[in-house]
Amino acid sequence: MELERSVVEDVARRIIGDAGARLEHWSIEPIGGGASGEIGFTAGVQRVRGVARTPSGPTDWSVIVKVLTNAPVNVGSLAPPPRDDPRTIQFWRREAEAYASGRLDHLGGGLVAPRCWRIDEGRGSEIALWLEDLPDEGPTVWSQERLALAAYHLGQFNASALDDTGALGWPSLTRGRVEGWIAEAEPWMSRIHDGRREGFEMRWLSDGSADRIERQWRQRDHLMAVLERLPVTLCHHDAHRRILGSMLVAGQD
Repeated sequence: MELERSVVEDVARRIIGDAGARLEHWSIEPIGGGASGEIGFTAGVQRVRGVARTPSGPTDWSVIVKVLTNAPVNVGSLAPPPRDDPRTIQFWRREAEAYASGRLDHLGGGLVAPRCWRIDEGRGSEIALWLEDLPDEGPTVWSQERLALAAYHLGQFNASALDDTGALGWPSLTRGRVEGWIAEAEPWMSRIHDGRREGFEMRWLSDGSADRIERQWRQRDHLMAVLERLPVTLCHHDAHRRILGSMLVAGQD
C-alpha cells in the first residue's frame, strides 16, 4: 500500500488536533481483521503509526487504514454476488457511505463507532477509510456479565431507531438479510452432519450443536413469520466480540 506524505500528514494533524503539526516519520503494519479474502470486501487492513512535531514537542499518533474493494471475488461454484446494488448485503460501498453520511456519529444505545478521519476514493474500485485506532481492552473471552451488557446496549441501539424515519429510509441499508442467509444456507444444511466429518467447512460443530441447528432450521418458516410481524429498526448483524471490542460504550467499562 503506497501512502502520500501529504495525506498521512493531514490525518496525523486531525488526530493530534494541530493543523500546523509537521510529520517526522511513519510506518505501516499489516494487521488482521475485516472480511477479507475470497469472499470479502476488504483489500487490506493496516495500522499506520508515526511521530509529528508540534510546538510542545514530538507527538505519537496511530490510525487504522481499511481498504474496501469491489474487485471480483471467488465463491467457488456459486454465482458471484452483486456488489453494486445498495439493497443487497454485498454492497461494497456501504461502510464508506455510512461514515460519509454522518449517521455513525450518533448511534444511540451508548455505542460509539470509531471516528473516521478521512475517506479516500482511489481510481477504479477501492476506497480507503482512515479510522480511529482504538485499543482492544479487556479479556479475549468475555464473561457472561460482559456479554449481557453488550446485549443490553445492542438492544438500546435497536430501540433508538424505531422512530427514526430518516435512518430507516437511508437507501444504502440492506433489507432481507435473514432471507438471504436462509437461501445461502439451504445447500449446506443437508450435509451438516456427514459433510463436516469429511472435511466440510462446518466440521468444527459438535453433534449437539448440529442437532440444535437442524431443529431451528425445521422451524425456519414459523420463525420468519414471527420476524415479519416485528417492528422494523436498525440492526448490526455482525456484533461479535472482536467488533464490539472496537466500539466504545459510553459510561461503561
